[in-house]
Amino acid sequence: MLTIGQKMMECRENFNMSQEELAMRIRKSLKMVQQLEENQMTPDQDTLFNLSSVLDIPISDLIDCCNEQKILH
Repeated sequence: MLTIGQKMMECRENFNMSQEELAMRIRKSLKMVQQLEENQMTPDQDTLFNLSSVLDIPISDLIDCCNEQKILH
């Protein structure tokens, strides 16, 4: 299963969206988007909701990635 960072990157790239554009759309910093994609941090509930909306992915898919990631660490 993909990590949340891998899933974010995959979806973002499918939209030909830069990390900067994603950061602007979810109203977070570029550094935060980079850390999320590198799995250095786990998004909070609001960020998950915004990612789901912007990347057009069910929030359950993102939550599943987060839960899997926590189990592995």
